[in-house]
Amino acid sequence: MSPQPNLRPLLVEQMGIAKKQDQAAHDELAKPISQPEISRAGGRVSTAYEYLRNAAENFESHLLLQRAIKRFFKRELFLTGQKPSHVASELRIELAQSSYMPSGSMSDAVVETIAADIAYGMHLYAELRHMNVPREKAAEWVLAQLSVATERRLHPQNTRLAMANFAYAYCGEAIQKSYFETWPDFDAYDACLFIAVHQALLKSDLDILRHDLIVFNPNQPMSANDFQQANQSVERLYRSDLAAHLRRTVNKGGAPLRILQRLVYDHKNMDGLLWDRDQFKEAYALQVRKEYVRVEDRLNRGLIKSIVFLFITKVLIGVGLEVPFDIALHGSVKWLPLITNLLFPPVYMALLRLGLHTPSAKNSQELASIMDAALFDDKIGPIIPPKRRRTSHLRQLAYVVMFALPVACAVALLYALEFNVLQMAIFLVFFSTASSLGFRLGALVRELEIVRRPNGFVTSLFDFFYWPFVVGGQWLSSKYSQLNVVARFLDIMIELPLKTVLRLVRQWARFLDERREQLY
Repeated sequence: MSPQPNLRPLLVEQMGIAKKQDQAAHDELAKPISQPEISRAGGRVSTAYEYLRNAAENFESHLLLQRAIKRFFKRELFLTGQKPSHVASELRIELAQSSYMPSGSMSDAVVETIAADIAYGMHLYAELRHMNVPREKAAEWVLAQLSVATERRLHPQNTRLAMANFAYAYCGEAIQKSYFETWPDFDAYDACLFIAVHQALLKSDLDILRHDLIVFNPNQPMSANDFQQANQSVERLYRSDLAAHLRRTVNKGGAPLRILQRLVYDHKNMDGLLWDRDQFKEAYALQVRKEYVRVEDRLNRGLIKSIVFLFITKVLIGVGLEVPFDIALHGSVKWLPLITNLLFPPVYMALLRLGLHTPSAKNSQELASIMDAALFDDKIGPIIPPKRRRTSHLRQLAYVVMFALPVACAVALLYALEFNVLQMAIFLVFFSTASSLGFRLGALVRELEIVRRPNGFVTSLFDFFYWPFVVGGQWLSSKYSQLNVVARFLDIMIELPLKTVLRLVRQWARFLDERREQLY
């Protein structure tokens, strides 16, 4: 086994590089702009729509700006076909109008750089289409690069990426690589570990990983063929069993790194802390307490966001399917199933939230001990990968029966309440979705745990009935993210006409201002 590296100097070096890069990015953003004040006509309407749109998709908060930029590029480049220079200028107005960035915070130099990125991306898109790459696939690859690159120019994340590099080095030592030697894709172990660290610790999506694993730079152009192969490779590794197992492994031992990550973000003098052991231990212990308070706030905000997501989706489905079906089948609306399907998932989510509590004091001590040993004693504790079990056909059959029993109980109860087939299906879909969202809320607590709590009889019994719906909800979530009917409806029926009208209003207001100045 190779000697363990001294992680403390590595972290100091990474933070120093990130600080310089962040300063350079902020200097670029602070350069003069040609429009000191950007019109905010329709700003409240646009901001309200963005809140609705983000709630409908239920993304992580750090992905909202990136996703908004991606939607803007998709609309402007692939639906209306605007020129790159015009799109970059409009982006400045759009983000200010939707309250993503302060008015006048994007310099002309940054706009020009973004325009160059767009021109390069559209050149790659044209080459991909010439190679007969499907339109949607080519657009997705280019939009991923453009949205992440643009967000990084507007909201520098070098400290975040430096922390990811440190975590990658830490996990590279803590996880026994030889355990995975017989796995498919082992030759891409390092790339899979990089993907796992980003997913588990930074909550990066596939777009971010595409950007970080593929060089997208107009000054270092790559061929469309290389771009295609690189994207296909990243997608394959992102969905591989090796990357998934490594992600679970990093998740399992990632709590000390998550606390350190927040300490790096919050503390202004990390250099001083990293060379004074007592100060570091005190600051780290304080950060643990802060994170426990912060996770309570995140649980409450996550609960509200999940309820809004369920409510918006249920209202659309209820109006579009359930009410017309009732009228066609019964001649009137059946209120009990409709109200039950509307109110039960939010109430159920609230009950799940009441069962979530912050980790114990013993957990806090263990977190501090692990990170203190890693940074000051060069002792990196091993992270043991979860066991990869091969189940026999008999055990698989037993799992199917155990998973089917809670579903059968739910169906029997709904039948007794006189739910029809569609109402039952809607209830099970939303119950599963709520269970999956509740499990995601619980993950916020588990991410800070290194000392696992033992399960009692009541917890085990609850899990027996709870898990089939969690698994079903996760499956539905994966299908929903692929289809995303609500998002497509909002894109076509609301966003495109709304943004078009707001642009016309803005242009009309600008015309009136110019005419007014001429009269003076």
